[in-house]
Amino acid sequence: MEEFQDWLRHEELGEVTPNQCEVTYINIIRLPDGSNPHTQLHRISNVWSDKMVLPPSQTLEHSNVQLVSVFEHGGKSAGRTYITFQPAFTQGDSAEPIVKLDITVRGKPLGETAAAAFDFLDLARAQVVNTFASITTEEMHKFWERTDA
Repeated sequence: MEEFQDWLRHEELGEVTPNQCEVTYINIIRLPDGSNPHTQLHRISNVWSDKMVLPPSQTLEHSNVQLVSVFEHGGKSAGRTYITFQPAFTQGDSAEPIVKLDITVRGKPLGETAAAAFDFLDLARAQVVNTFASITTEEMHKFWERTDA
């Protein structure tokens, strides 16, 4: 970052003053048994229930879920977490159904300096990891061999 700042000064382009930061993780999710995750989101995430009942003439084809939450740091509002589950397919001749889970944390750093921006990025990364652990099921944690370490 310092090299970039030096280059900006040398070129008389001014200083970088970060006022918004973002971290996004994109996860491609398959079910352990290879079944279609588009109709079994409840096995992937605890924000979706398998108790939903459609009329007998209907069959669930796929589902989308979007959530937005506000998080605090140091007793103050620090940013928002955006969570999106959406159906997708792998590319290629044998396209298979998957669920794409995007988790984005966005907010304003405590100051308009590179150091403050990097501090926020560290905080945002922790928010993404904690969110992922909170909204995914034990079944998937076991499949992924996820640990808290």
